[in-house]
Amino acid sequence: MVKIMSIEKEQPRETLEETVTRLAELSPLKYDQVRKTESKKLNIRISTLDDEVQKARCVSNNEKPSAVEELEPFDESLSTDELLTEISNQLSRHVFLPAGAITALSLWCLGTFSMNAWQLWPKCLITSPEKRCGKTTLVE
Repeated sequence: MVKIMSIEKEQPRETLEETVTRLAELSPLKYDQVRKTESKKLNIRISTLDDEVQKARCVSNNEKPSAVEELEPFDESLSTDELLTEISNQLSRHVFLPAGAITALSLWCLGTFSMNAWQLWPKCLITSPEKRCGKTTLVE
């Protein structure tokens, strides 16, 4: 009796660059599912893999990687009153401030978008003797 043994060729292993390129082509949801496994296979931290995949995505889209989000300009007319009301409402939801401070802070926030037109613009000092009143939340 003769045994026929098939010799399977071993698939060439993917290089690190090829793996990153393959992962960059995945959808964000699919990438999130496989990133932990892939980082273990490559013996690198997940954060390092995330950074490299993000760079590869930018290169494939001919974008320059940036730490700042690029926003689309708002194309409709906007009422300053509505904008100030919305800013005040958002601040009121997250920060405890004395009477009148919400209005002052809303105006200051709105003014920061046109501060290049002014030679002087006041700085906003945020202090409070109360703990957990929202100072850090306000700054963020």
